[in-house]
Amino acid sequence: RELWPNRTIGLIKVAEGATALHDRWSASGGDLYDLLIDELRTQMSDLSIEWRPQLVGFVWMQGESDAFGDAASAYQGNFLAFLQALRVDSGLPLLPVVAGLIAPQGGWPEAAAVRGATTRVADLVGPMEVVETSDLTMHPDDVAHYDTASNITLGRRFADAAVGIYGSAWSYPG
Repeated sequence: RELWPNRTIGLIKVAEGATALHDRWSASGGDLYDLLIDELRTQMSDLSIEWRPQLVGFVWMQGESDAFGDAASAYQGNFLAFLQALRVDSGLPLLPVVAGLIAPQGGWPEAAAVRGATTRVADLVGPMEVVETSDLTMHPDDVAHYDTASNITLGRRFADAAVGIYGSAWSYPG
């Protein structure tokens, strides 16, 4: 918003806690992936009635539920398939992506595997950036979620990473 103060910026959020990429977010039959694509199409269509919306990026913060056993080992392939399908289904083969690395602490025994897989996918697919979270603090009563200050910091990091992909000279169509 600070970079483009004269533009209306909208977010379409599709989220559900404690869900995994290997099943519910799977591009090949996952109910949440299907919901994401349906919501994207519906919202863009609804916005098109009075606006000329443009999908300009995708933010992903997920992986804790995959940081166990076979799901962790398969995360790179699953995430790559997810992003490739998303780009096809959105009609944007170079849809910019920003992904948060899951926290290395907490109850996720294979967090390092998921973090590494996320970074490797970013190297493979471009344009994509990853955002570090290891210095963020968790909610004191819930070790699976960031506290308020850290959520704000994470949002800022997502925005800064997106701007890094676009560059300050990037502009919406007239």
